[in-house]
Amino acid sequence: MDYRSKLPNLSHLAMLQRVVEAGSVSKASRIVRRSQPTMTLALRKLEAFAGAPLLERGHSGSQPTEAGWLLLARVDRLFGQLDDALLNPLVGGPIAQQERLAALRAKLSATAMRGLIAIAEQRGVPAAALATGLSKPTLYRMARDLERVLGRSVFDPSSDGMVPNKIGFELARRFNLALKEIGHALEEIASLQGDSVSRIHIGIRRTSATQPLSEAMEAFLNIHPKARIRIEDGAFEQMIQDLRYGRIDLIYGPLEQPHLAADVVQEALFHLPYSIVVRAGHPLTRKSRVTTKDLVSFDWIISRPGSPRRKACDALLAKSLSSPSYSIETSSTELMLTVAANSNRIALLTTREARQHIEAGLLTTLDHAEVDGRTDDGIITRRDWRPTPVQARFVELLRKPGSVGRSLPRRRRDA
Repeated sequence: MDYRSKLPNLSHLAMLQRVVEAGSVSKASRIVRRSQPTMTLALRKLEAFAGAPLLERGHSGSQPTEAGWLLLARVDRLFGQLDDALLNPLVGGPIAQQERLAALRAKLSATAMRGLIAIAEQRGVPAAALATGLSKPTLYRMARDLERVLGRSVFDPSSDGMVPNKIGFELARRFNLALKEIGHALEEIASLQGDSVSRIHIGIRRTSATQPLSEAMEAFLNIHPKARIRIEDGAFEQMIQDLRYGRIDLIYGPLEQPHLAADVVQEALFHLPYSIVVRAGHPLTRKSRVTTKDLVSFDWIISRPGSPRRKACDALLAKSLSSPSYSIETSSTELMLTVAANSNRIALLTTREARQHIEAGLLTTLDHAEVDGRTDDGIITRRDWRPTPVQARFVELLRKPGSVGRSLPRRRRDA
């Protein structure tokens, strides 16, 4: 279920914060100038939403339960992200000044934010109505109410009625990340109760070393059999946008671009150099020393121009007087393995990619220096991402020294 289809009242979340800060419902009610029964009812609704008690009430006051602390941590992040979106948007000027921030945020509703997100995602009101089940008049009303609260135009007229402008799309992105904290809180509370179906959404680059990822997923699912992993591939630029929007949790693969968006970070996990791979019994295996001239005398199966593998191969054969023959170009390592094992064509693969074929006696590596042209492999995440414990366990398995290739000293790199 989409966590946004049912959201708590943001004012109720703020009340929970005030109760914990004040130490009791009675003290908090005086601070926020709301009646004690109103505060109590709001907290009961939150507990029903969370599916767990959030406060322990006693003569000395109210203290958060373990579930309450989990929700509070996510609520703090939710409001922090909303404040940052209003004070420091990446598009346009500030929507609120510091002195007006609390008043403006108090007027924002999760329903209005959900409406903006839906219109932005669906690129129009009619499609957003179909996606959410809300009527078009309701969405138009949400849009007008949101602009009134913000004091800023966030929509432009269109053939479909209206679409977000640049400010609107950026706010939708930031609002979506903020509200996503509620989904994380529900997962963490369910996990606390032993009833969690945690989800990890991974964008994978087509030139990735898939074996380490496969090993990490297998180990992870043995520990968390109820978890669900969704893998998506596609254009790198689109995956970065999906990451920044919160549609995926991390991107896995080669870290080729040194400069990405300011709100994402790259972390190198391991390095897998390439080796020259041929079938067992290949004519070149009988040579005590393989030269570049020998390598260009055979046909190659290699990836497309511009890929790390192709760049490494081009650099390897650059000194040859003859041009190499690349009769088959593919990004599929499986196809490279199959073709190399059944022909005299040469492939450039990591030993981990070719390990099973090598152990089966189908392939072998040539006695040639390793082609150290592959970039570091690792993950790209949002700079402020706070994974759930289950998600953090998956990343820990990816980082585990010795489990994925030759480990690098762990370091984070600003993207």
